[in-house]
Amino acid sequence: CALPIYSGMKSPVNAPFAFWKMHGAGNDFVVVETEVLDVSDAEWGDLAIEVCDRHMGVGADGLILVQPSSVADRKMRIFNADGSDGEMCVNGIRCFTKFAIDRGLVAAPDGRMVVETGPGLIPVHAFRGADGTVERVQVTAAVPNLDPAASRSEEHTSELQSH
Repeated sequence: CALPIYSGMKSPVNAPFAFWKMHGAGNDFVVVETEVLDVSDAEWGDLAIEVCDRHMGVGADGLILVQPSSVADRKMRIFNADGSDGEMCVNGIRCFTKFAIDRGLVAAPDGRMVVETGPGLIPVHAFRGADGTVERVQVTAAVPNLDPAASRSEEHTSELQSH
């Protein structure tokens, strides 16, 4: 579910901003386009804490930034509710993809796009419904092997339908 909402909240630079509140498989996110905000790189974590607070803010598991990229269709940055850099989140990239395509930030006529993330480039495949909006996103991402003796990750494809 994604609703465009205009926030009366103030960012760290005291400017109201527009955002979408989205969810994917139980995680919820506030998604914003960074070009429309005058926020320094150092302030994003503070903004995430403020926005993600479930009592005084919008309430979310994380803040997703939609940014331009020189190596992919778009760049995703994600900050956890505690302000830490999340690097990558599969449920988050699904929301990011829907946002980028449904808002017309990425054309993706075949539904395929590449997203720049902290760990690297992630290919995604969006499937549109009868109304033309994204209703399902398939993500191919490396699954980390947490064994310290291991030297490689295995690829894993994950798919989720939005409702």
